[in-house]
Amino acid sequence: MRYYPLLWGMVAALLAAAGLVVVFHFWGIKPEKLAGLFQWLAWGPVIGPVVLSPLTLGLTVLTLYLGGWVSRLVRSFLEGRFFPKTDWDKGVQYTISTTLHYTIWIIAILMALNVLGFPLTNLALIAGALGVGIGFGLQNIVNNFISGLILLFERPIKVGDLLVIDGQWGTVKAIRVRSTVFEIVDRSVLIIPNSDLLAGKILNWTFYGRGANRLALKVGVSYGSDVHAVTRLLDQVCRHNHRVLSDPPPQIFFSAYGDSSLDFTIWVFVRSPADRVPATHE
Repeated sequence: MRYYPLLWGMVAALLAAAGLVVVFHFWGIKPEKLAGLFQWLAWGPVIGPVVLSPLTLGLTVLTLYLGGWVSRLVRSFLEGRFFPKTDWDKGVQYTISTTLHYTIWIIAILMALNVLGFPLTNLALIAGALGVGIGFGLQNIVNNFISGLILLFERPIKVGDLLVIDGQWGTVKAIRVRSTVFEIVDRSVLIIPNSDLLAGKILNWTFYGRGANRLALKVGVSYGSDVHAVTRLLDQVCRHNHRVLSDPPPQIFFSAYGDSSLDFTIWVFVRSPADRVPATHE
């Protein structure tokens, strides 16, 4: 499993620490000397409540590293062991995994600030600084971040959904902090800011799942054609297409007199949204 290397890495780190303790003992290095070494490492410039010593900086980096490690471990466990045992769709799985990822990182960052000596009670100062930053040009970044959270929790668009954006068909591959990855049918990729997805109008063919949906086609025949024969022929073509459902049955009716043709409208139900383009061609 993918999380086994992470567990082995933690075990290796613990064994390495234990090995260092044994080596120091055989070298005759007493705990008092190690305490003096730690006191030297704890020395550094002080900026308000923050101590920029080698020890605190090292612990800060270690805290952030452990936060990333725990995040990878949790996501690997969910994707390798937990999610395969459930019947949740990919959108729900992605929301849970991403939410836990953000939560673990927020906790790790708060712990790192605490290690540096920054009191967590001063988070109001951080919020004020962020407010100033937003006022000076971070509006788009924050807007996209909040929009990404709305997409994850409200789920109007999910990973794996089949969308039509600006007339282009494609699939949602990932919903990230700032943007959404949208893969078009020709395998090219659009990186769309999350705020644009919430503000614009998007056609989502899989909002309620990948079930049957109606396809409407326009067909024109020349003036003088037998309308009843045309209707029978179109009905036979629809019923012989394996992508078209027999229930509800195809519907063909005359719609308008065109400039040079009699226009008919065909209504059929196809098995899934992915069948719309092939059925139209066939």
